[in-house]
Amino acid sequence: MASSVCEKLKLFYQVTEKFYDTKYPTSNIFFPLICDMKLSLSSWSVSDNNVIKSMASTMLTKFEKYWNVIHNVMSVAIVLDPRYKLKLINYFFPKLYGNEARSEIMQVRNIITELFEEYKKKHNAKQGASWKRQCETNVFEGRGSILSKSIWELDFENMLYEDDGLEKTELDDYLAEKLLPNEEGFDILMWWKCNGSKFPILQKIARDILAIPISSVASE
Repeated sequence: MASSVCEKLKLFYQVTEKFYDTKYPTSNIFFPLICDMKLSLSSWSVSDNNVIKSMASTMLTKFEKYWNVIHNVMSVAIVLDPRYKLKLINYFFPKLYGNEARSEIMQVRNIITELFEEYKKKHNAKQGASWKRQCETNVFEGRGSILSKSIWELDFENMLYEDDGLEKTELDDYLAEKLLPNEEGFDILMWWKCNGSKFPILQKIARDILAIPISSVASE
């Protein structure tokens, strides 16, 4: 009996050890660990061993409260990990949610899309203000004599506007790229630093999301 309980509790020791052994515990590292823990607790809660079953049920109740608060942040963080992106969510959520997995996956996609659009507006506003300061003094010197635009010009601009809506976003490009190999020693902060010119908006999101201190809550 005691050995069975100790064997189960070993998982929590390993997870806690992982938290503290990581030099820079960015929020992306917690998603697979927490998902694995949740699956284990769910499995133990239907154990034939009443002691393990009771212990797991009590722990699972507390765990669910934590999960409900933090799982969206962890999900976004893992999407920002170029080794996993949406793939790990697609792997874990069917195991965690069963028939509800599809809607939960869509929720994560919606959250990161909304985040991207929000950061994009801020990014474009800053870029636009900077560009305006540099150029407004000389670009439109002759604007008083510009003739009204012809019908074809207006029609052409309308076509461009419609085409812009079909263009892939930076987020689309990132998600479409091949996953990086899952190797030890991967430095996600350095990766985003090096790829900021390629994914400037996502870099800003990663900077904020990956810095969220999940470990102080998780380790409890």
